[in-house]
Amino acid sequence: GVFSSQKACWLAEHFDIIWVSCDGTPKIQNYFRRTISGKPTSNLLEKNIKYLTSQGIGMTGIRSTITNVNVLEQCNMIKYFHELGIKYIW
Repeated sequence: GVFSSQKACWLAEHFDIIWVSCDGTPKIQNYFRRTISGKPTSNLLEKNIKYLTSQGIGMTGIRSTITNVNVLEQCNMIKYFHELGIKYIW
């Protein structure tokens, strides 16, 4: 889910099913996933997910890795994903 706006547009035009890797709320996402230069990824990820879910793609889903860091946050994660427009979680 961490890609340019141009890539998000291309994906929305060419795919009916898109799965994005996101490990939780911004605090959790930024803990696990940073850019190569060390920057947090949650803002760009949110922007791309909101764009993709707004495009009427057949399925935009989240794939999360559950660890000891986020296992007790799963209810909050589901609420957060729902707020982003996500209906499918793996």
